[in-house]
Amino acid sequence: MKLNELTINLPEGYSILGDPEVEILSLCADSRKAKAGAIFFCTPGLNCDAHDFAPQAVAAGAVALVVERALDLPVSQVLVPNVRMALSYMAAQFYDQPAQKMTMIGITGTKGKTTTSFLVKSILEAAGKKTALIGTVCSMIGEETIPANLTTPDPIVTQSLLARMAQAGCECVVMEVSAHALDMYRLAGIRFQVGAFSNFSQDHLDYFADMDAYFEAKMRFMQPDMTEQIVYNIDDERVSEGVRALGRTALRVGIRESSDIYANDIEISETGTRFQMTWHKRFRVPVSLQVAGIFNVYNALLAAGICVCAGIGPTAIQKGLESVRAVPGRIELLQTN
Repeated sequence: MKLNELTINLPEGYSILGDPEVEILSLCADSRKAKAGAIFFCTPGLNCDAHDFAPQAVAAGAVALVVERALDLPVSQVLVPNVRMALSYMAAQFYDQPAQKMTMIGITGTKGKTTTSFLVKSILEAAGKKTALIGTVCSMIGEETIPANLTTPDPIVTQSLLARMAQAGCECVVMEVSAHALDMYRLAGIRFQVGAFSNFSQDHLDYFADMDAYFEAKMRFMQPDMTEQIVYNIDDERVSEGVRALGRTALRVGIRESSDIYANDIEISETGTRFQMTWHKRFRVPVSLQVAGIFNVYNALLAAGICVCAGIGPTAIQKGLESVRAVPGRIELLQTN
């Protein structure tokens, strides 16, 4: 792909210095992995600035750089206001915009993202949709499991995974969305058909200055440019206040009857959880989870809300929820007929 083709979807404010038609063969954000034909992204970090490693990348064969300041090096350069954001847009373009070929579902929140993502995957598969997953425990393409290093991978890994998922015929992708990823623009340029916010509590203050900064990072995912439809836990006061302040139409889940989807008659034992799930005052189904705890009621409600937004009906939602169980260290799908 030529450099000027790679920059087609970049937000305004960039310029190309040098040959705009140089051929780009690969993307690289680590100078130690640069090779012939690569474009190297000079991302500034907390402890070091990748602009300082651009000479090594060029010596290894990089033919172009993405920079926030022009460098005295004999290769084409894309000058941008924010390299991290540019990386996300350009990675999506390099891999032929794979997210646009599938239904994208994202889940943010302090707790419950992993369990909820597996519940959603199970429901979608119960509805007959081939579903992929990107998350903390692993990524999955059908039955193939790929080890994970980050809750939300860097844009090059994310877009390459999405491309593989699209090529494998996946219809839907369920993705955990971390506050770090949002703050670092790892998902810039991807619009999710459904976005969900589970809950909010103290975490990651080694990275964020305070709880308000952490919350604001999470709330970026609720903005219209990132999510088409949104679902949230109305029983979490901070989440509820934040979403209401946006003035967006949203689907509310919780254990109070003012929710759009709610649970009542909740019975929790050591081996599982039972409750009645009702939505829009029209559908009421019994749910028997193979996982215990009130938090898993909320995870199940959020998963159901996500799938309602995705057009999934009560039968598949009930079947999908009841076919997931938790075991130490991982999530398993039960074998069902």
